[in-house]
Amino acid sequence: MKVFVSWSGRRSRRIADTLATWLKVLFNSDGNLIDVFVSTQDIRAAARYNEILNAALRDSTFGILCLTPENLNSPWVLFEAGGLSKTAGEGSVCPYLYELTISDLRRPLEQFNAVVADAEGTRRLVVAINSLLQEKKIQNMALNALFNERWRELENKLEEIPTVASDIRVGISRLQLELPNSMSIVKDKKWFSENPFFARVVFDAIDRFKTNLEGTGPYFDVPITLYPFHLVSLLRNFSPIVKAIAVVDAIERFWPQKEGEEILKNTTENSTRVFVFREREHLKANLGVLHKHAQRYNVYALAYNKLAAEFPEFVQDFSIIGGTSAPLLAYYVESFTEERAGLPLKMIRFSGSISELSRHEEAMNGILSISTLVSKDLDVLAESQVDELMDKVFTPEFRELGKKQVEMSAYIEVDQYDEHEENHAYYKEMMEEMIQLSASKRGDTNSFLRVLELGAGTGIFTKRLAQLENVEITALEIDWACFHILKRNMAAHVSAMASRNSILIAENKDNRKYDPPGKFSFIFSSFADHHIFFADKERYLRNICRNLETDGLVIVGDEFLPEHDERDAAARATALQNYHGHIISKAVENGFTALAQLEERALESGLKGWGDCKISCSQYERLVTSAGFEVIHKHKVGPVELDSIGGVYVYAFRKDT
Repeated sequence: MKVFVSWSGRRSRRIADTLATWLKVLFNSDGNLIDVFVSTQDIRAAARYNEILNAALRDSTFGILCLTPENLNSPWVLFEAGGLSKTAGEGSVCPYLYELTISDLRRPLEQFNAVVADAEGTRRLVVAINSLLQEKKIQNMALNALFNERWRELENKLEEIPTVASDIRVGISRLQLELPNSMSIVKDKKWFSENPFFARVVFDAIDRFKTNLEGTGPYFDVPITLYPFHLVSLLRNFSPIVKAIAVVDAIERFWPQKEGEEILKNTTENSTRVFVFREREHLKANLGVLHKHAQRYNVYALAYNKLAAEFPEFVQDFSIIGGTSAPLLAYYVESFTEERAGLPLKMIRFSGSISELSRHEEAMNGILSISTLVSKDLDVLAESQVDELMDKVFTPEFRELGKKQVEMSAYIEVDQYDEHEENHAYYKEMMEEMIQLSASKRGDTNSFLRVLELGAGTGIFTKRLAQLENVEITALEIDWACFHILKRNMAAHVSAMASRNSILIAENKDNRKYDPPGKFSFIFSSFADHHIFFADKERYLRNICRNLETDGLVIVGDEFLPEHDERDAAARATALQNYHGHIISKAVENGFTALAQLEERALESGLKGWGDCKISCSQYERLVTSAGFEVIHKHKVGPVELDSIGGVYVYAFRKDT
């Protein structure tokens, strides 16, 4: 029997390690009854991580999810939970709750039979595993005796796992104790008390440390050479998600060295780093580094000139460390704290400033949209692969469009969106219903119609409109990165459209104020309305009314939240989590890992108000009515069996006459 132990995060990892070891001892003391898999123990360094992990998920007959308060929404846990539920079955997946109760679980995790990490809960877990051993299972009395004998060992190990608050308290206590002790030790040393030069160096170091602590902002500066040490310490202690820009050989020359190896070894698989290179030969010289890092986590390559042209304020190394509610930003600064010497010191600054973190998060999302993903299968010895990568990284295509507005690409990797979004639950059915609805309302297909698509994105719905006959389609998209992909995707449809007497016009324009000559018979919006900011929604709808023919029709397919108190931020957050939790679980269930990660980012954008501005059906209908429309069609595409989480709907409305 194969048992899979899932974890995500520092404390969850310690629980998984401890529990896996304990279960092996408990069940295998008189023979090998179970095989326990945990990635920290069973995947060797440099192995193909994803292949081994997926094979273990497929082969498992029982799964344990080690859950803590900080990893309840972890995409990785949700992915592994979905994989286990398909292979082992829902009844053989058990969340193991540390500092949590059953009531803390939300969909999709609440569907599993969870236990608390105490004596009673662990006993239930052991009994559940034993029940699947069939003829090899341990008799109840013997199992009970084994558990009673071994439980205290596990309990002691679990009690050693610190809380986040206790970590900080211990650190403060150590500082309070060790700093005075250090000074009392050193003051009695002759090489200190009798050597003014030596003493001066020590005093200066202490002064800099004191100045750091006394600063008014949430900052702490350390010499640049200490950055790898601090980063590795954070990686080992917390297993955080890191999003970083590394301008290779500008300041950080350690990537091929031991420091780079330690960072690589301790970086979590969900982390992302963009390596920036000045020229092709520079990239080629670092192919070995790219290849090794791409095996471990998400690695991108970017040309320095492209970064400088698109994001001139961020042509520098920085890291966002955390992925939790309290992340940390690290970047390089010139420090003038040593006033007597008057010398600038190159330092690494750790910042907890919310505004700085927000700016760097936004920049990071934009930078990813112009970067090239480095494949895990990159063969550094294959010239064709290397040339293809360098051609992508150093392509001049970004200059064709120039600096344009950014919306979705500020928080979503639009290339990934274009590749995976069509697998979104209920999306294809929604688009098919929109096309069928327009056909039923059109009448004579020989008459030539003007059609407007708002928020065309990368052209997923536009491709379906392109199948219509006798139409002029104007596709609007404000986000420059999406618009660039839209043009590329639709180029392949031009000839076929001409044979159907149809044409496509793509425009990089703002939906809220677009006002061309003439009117449109049909206006479509597919997964686009929820990108309009709350304050702009009524203006946007009134502009639609202005562009629509008197007897024209607006057809909208979109995502809507469950009903909630719109004035209550907490209620909105819960509504977002409930809806996206369902969509993420569907993606995980169907094996669409990349889509689940995109949805995680969309949820984050909604919670932080960056650009995903979903609302409830009742709120939307009030806005539609206020803008001068009458709703004539409303249909929920899915999930039809759940009313409490919102869903994907198709609307049709016309001018209220």
